[in-house]
Amino acid sequence: MLGILAAVIGIGFLALSSETGQLLFGHWSFVRSITDDQGTYYRLNVKLTYNGEPQDFDIVVGCNVRRITYKDCSGTYEAGLIPTVFGRRMSDGKGLVIRPPNACDGETTANGKVQPDLLPIVIVYDDADTLDFGTAYLSEDAYQGPLSRCSSSAARLSRVLGARTSMNSDGRRRIW
Repeated sequence: MLGILAAVIGIGFLALSSETGQLLFGHWSFVRSITDDQGTYYRLNVKLTYNGEPQDFDIVVGCNVRRITYKDCSGTYEAGLIPTVFGRRMSDGKGLVIRPPNACDGETTANGKVQPDLLPIVIVYDDADTLDFGTAYLSEDAYQGPLSRCSSSAARLSRVLGARTSMNSDGRRRIW
């Protein structure tokens, strides 16, 4: 009797771990594999002032490429920037966020493929906790306007060769 019970449990386990069993319980996936290639990096250095306080950003951006292979042998190729935005809380509770430009094809300030007066997208959000409403700085005119909290200074793009990675104490990967 014990042998029959063990056989039934074993067959039940195999049935649940099969694709049919996973489908019946809502855990089935079309994905066979996911491969991440994060070998291209660049550095964005931005120097600006916010309410008279200097703000220096040194952001390493990864050109993340993800290849997904599905069980029917088809695939998807996804490319994107990591991080998409980078920001910090200001002393007045507002959020200052920078959106790096796409420079995944080797564009740098040094090789002339980026204009020397590069202005990345800068957004000042009214509340750093909610990011509900923000003012975007998209041109020199925005920095010179009467309501401007920022003054622009310099932005540079440079290539990062052999970026090093480590894990932060909170488990997130740090690129430097």
